Amino acid sequence: MIMFKSIANLVLALAGLAAPGLSQELPNSPGAIATPSLGEFRPPPPLALEIQSATSDRNATLLVIENHDLPLVSGRMIFEAGTLREPKDKPGLGELYAEALREGGCADFTGSELNTWLDAQAAQLSISMTEDHLRIEYSCLAEDLEATLERIGSLLREPSFAEQAVEVARMQTLTAISRANDDSAELAQMAMDRLLLGASSRFGQVATPSSIESIRAEDLRAFHGTNIGIDRLLMGITGDVKAEVAGRLSTAAVAELPVVGLASPTDTPSFWVPDNTTIYVVDRPGVPQTELLFGGPGLAITDKDHPALTLWTYVVGAGGMSNRMAQRVRTELGLAYGVGCGFGSGIVRPGQFYAYCGTRNDAVAEAISEMIDVITAPNFDLVPKPELEAARSRLLGSHVFRYDSATEQLDRAMTLRLYGMASDFWETNVARMGKVTPEEVSLAAAKMISPARFLCVAVGPADEIVPKLATVANVVLLDQVRQAADTPDDANALVESIFENLGGRKIWSDLDSFYLKHLVTAMGPLGPYGLPSEEWTTFAPLQFRSDQRASNGLVTKTAIQAYKGWSTSTFGLTELSANAINVRKSQLRRSLYQCLHRLAIRDTGLVATVDKAGELVLSENGNVLCSLAMDENGTPVAMTLHNGDAQETIKLLEWNRLGAYPFVALTEDSAAAQVRIVKFIANPELPEGHFHLAK
Repeated sequence: MIMFKSIANLVLALAGLAAPGLSQELPNSPGAIATPSLGEFRPPPPLALEIQSATSDRNATLLVIENHDLPLVSGRMIFEAGTLREPKDKPGLGELYAEALREGGCADFTGSELNTWLDAQAAQLSISMTEDHLRIEYSCLAEDLEATLERIGSLLREPSFAEQAVEVARMQTLTAISRANDDSAELAQMAMDRLLLGASSRFGQVATPSSIESIRAEDLRAFHGTNIGIDRLLMGITGDVKAEVAGRLSTAAVAELPVVGLASPTDTPSFWVPDNTTIYVVDRPGVPQTELLFGGPGLAITDKDHPALTLWTYVVGAGGMSNRMAQRVRTELGLAYGVGCGFGSGIVRPGQFYAYCGTRNDAVAEAISEMIDVITAPNFDLVPKPELEAARSRLLGSHVFRYDSATEQLDRAMTLRLYGMASDFWETNVARMGKVTPEEVSLAAAKMISPARFLCVAVGPADEIVPKLATVANVVLLDQVRQAADTPDDANALVESIFENLGGRKIWSDLDSFYLKHLVTAMGPLGPYGLPSEEWTTFAPLQFRSDQRASNGLVTKTAIQAYKGWSTSTFGLTELSANAINVRKSQLRRSLYQCLHRLAIRDTGLVATVDKAGELVLSENGNVLCSLAMDENGTPVAMTLHNGDAQETIKLLEWNRLGAYPFVALTEDSAAAQVRIVKFIANPELPEGHFHLAK
């Protein structure tokens, strides 16, 4: 051992790494070696250049990151022209368009000639379509950049969409559809999209052989002419090229593109989940394994709960083999090789919650039960701090590898520019994840996951798996739910009309607390009288406080915090009974602003339907909370509160606005008592202990 340490010191000294004091004892194990502190890695932002149109005052933007390590260049062109803008009666047009554009050639060369040239220059060119964008990606030698951009520019200016190229693209698309129908995972995802997002929505629609057969070359030309213009273009180039050269070559390539106008707004998904956990089965006879897929509402990357739910994802179902799902379902029970779960996060719209595994047909019931147990555990018990810190370390440790190359840095910068996000968004988001507490993880999970309302798809032999799955939850064959999958459409339309008239979904999803100052006017023995009062309410956790002033000036305060409640008056402090606390919490869950918030975040525990009178009915755990009547514009004008068989209708007589938030300024109950709200504050700052009157 002494000889080994001497040799180690000698090697370090010869390498120029030895420092004074190196003769000290070496650590006994690698784990004892102190980790050196590293500076924050923040790559410089790309240079932004303006690419001016040759025919108008419109322009495109070019982002450039110079990197002269190798004589290579790669680039992107991104147009606002995704599948959400294809004709609704022609699903699959976007995918067919991208393939035909790439292979169809133009007036200057055929698709075959383009491929021959690319092969000779060892260059690559791909064209793909996402929900929101057409993406063109290329790479080439630095000396071939000008010629590559010239060819892409010609392809964009005058695509031929030759009949032969369109037919080849059609056959490739039909082949992909056929292969998807033979893939259990693909079938599960298509079925999930149809159920979760609605079979008639753009998000739930899928390309079919008949829809692909109906698309003609003139449809592709019309899509191109409507969506491909210099005013919808963002470009990016990185590699062995000077910024000014990249700007000159890019301008020459795209300056002649037409101006097509601003892109039309795209849809926002509306999620549907069953009232009770339900497993929808896609029958695939003869396969030895069943594919299981859970689905539910996800969130946008800008949502305030995104950091907490990202940590939840790394604790429960992602980031390697040490997460709970892999440990339990794979390692301990051996029920699946690949298994996981988490919250997908979109940028412009919410992603999806997911959980998946492939398991033996005889193990489907056990696999689903175990997955549900793992998913719901953080709803009831806080994640232990060591486990959370381990997940946080895996997440934050992997972050730097997501932009450690110039190409990745360019992609991140282009994403920020495409969606108008702050330049420090990624760094800020990582910093937020570093501060998430176990309590925040549990609260965020409880808002998004209802233990009794899972939506699951199982693809496997129905005769084998249905009897087993029926021991876990309600089972429905997929072809029985074509109509059921569309039932939320009317309710979704009403919900969207409410948000259109009340400031938008985002402000209500951001609402986590509010303050009201109001005056209750009622009729007493001596005539009308008024009672001024103030109220504070928070949603997560659900807390409440009311300070009510009587005509003699005395103030009565009532507050609820967690499972405790108090009332103070001239008679002293009284602790509320558990029944009184539950009654008050039940009332709070029926409050208008609480319901608007839950609708805005797409709380899976809140079910929205439409009754025969056309009112929006909101239910929880099978019990009706309230119903809302709207005027012709979609503004709520009455709210009926349900408590068992008892009902009370509150007229919403007047709406007002303070800042971004509309609020009800005047209400009237069934006894003709009116409440005038004179002040409304969204998300007020509250002092510590505000809801704890016993302090």
